[in-house]
Amino acid sequence: MGAAFKRFCARFCCCCCCSDDESEEEKEPLISPDTLEYFDREAKKRREQEQNLWSEPGDPSHSERDDDRILYNLIQNRNQTRRGSLAHRRLSVDIEGMRDLRREVRDKWKMILENLGEREHW
Repeated sequence: MGAAFKRFCARFCCCCCCSDDESEEEKEPLISPDTLEYFDREAKKRREQEQNLWSEPGDPSHSERDDDRILYNLIQNRNQTRRGSLAHRRLSVDIEGMRDLRREVRDKWKMILENLGEREHW
């Protein structure tokens, strides 16, 4: 408690609010460390599940597909080549081809799911 409040209580109130025992109680945390650890674990689990669409969310090998890595590497290689060069144009064609293929696969799955009754916004 603040010093002014203690003086007020001592002057106008009973002595029960001015005892020193309450100052010890104020030093105890409102939330125990076990509770904080629980929420940290839950938040970590939630992040892992959002990042991973596979059946074993804790397994990091399922969070990224092989073609994701290939596409990423192609984009990185293209960014390192001189714009307008033959290598840059070839990498751009490869990247667009891979993106087109991924769009086709996504659209086919979307159609399959819609035919099965899944009405979700894509």
